[in-house]
Amino acid sequence: MELPAKLEQLDVPTAGLSLVFLLAGLSKLVVPQFWTGYEPEFVLALSPVPAGALLGITGLIEAFLGVWILTGIRKTLASLVAVLWLTAITLQVTRLGLYAIAIRDLGLIFLGLAVFQKSR
Repeated sequence: MELPAKLEQLDVPTAGLSLVFLLAGLSKLVVPQFWTGYEPEFVLALSPVPAGALLGITGLIEAFLGVWILTGIRKTLASLVAVLWLTAITLQVTRLGLYAIAIRDLGLIFLGLAVFQKSR
């Protein structure tokens, strides 16, 4: 059985990384109560906006990053930003003792590195 030409051309790692960021960002905007408590205290202390607004801003950033990766415009830079963002998240959830989430996020870091490597 042959795959349709469009499906054969699908860059699965890029689409997957993009979808993760897009859904996480939108989720922070739609159901922010699921995401409270993950913010680093030093970030909240430095932020000029309340925690809820900061969560909305990070949701917008993640949704934007998901779209940016999907467009393929400067994909090398977009995937590097994604890797750095995921690394910061992984360090934070590890600090909180959420090791199962950290392990999952480590996998996402490697997915981001694969997109980065492929785009170079």
